[in-house]
Amino acid sequence: MTEGSRSTAKPVDPWRRYRLGKCLLIGGIALYLPVMIVANLAMKALGVSDDAIVYPAAAWLAAWAISGYWLSRFACPRCGARFFQWGTGRLARANLFATKCQRCGERPR
Repeated sequence: MTEGSRSTAKPVDPWRRYRLGKCLLIGGIALYLPVMIVANLAMKALGVSDDAIVYPAAAWLAAWAISGYWLSRFACPRCGARFFQWGTGRLARANLFATKCQRCGERPR
């Protein structure tokens, strides 16, 4: 960098990952049944066995579980602890529907 030049990079919003994770979690729950109905109708139209719906359903649930795990690892920007988890160690509990940090009480912006 030369003298007088400025960085054009935007500051990173720490709450962006939180909002994305919440959308994936709630969207995964809300859209599961409609998507599976459409997938089942499409498979019937193609002449595929009724048992084949298990594969897209399993893939959807696996993707939803992975996004939930990813969201559960979100660290609070204020205190640095996991946002949704209280307690320590393997017996720690988590609430992915929490609206504030379980340690410091910080609310998303």
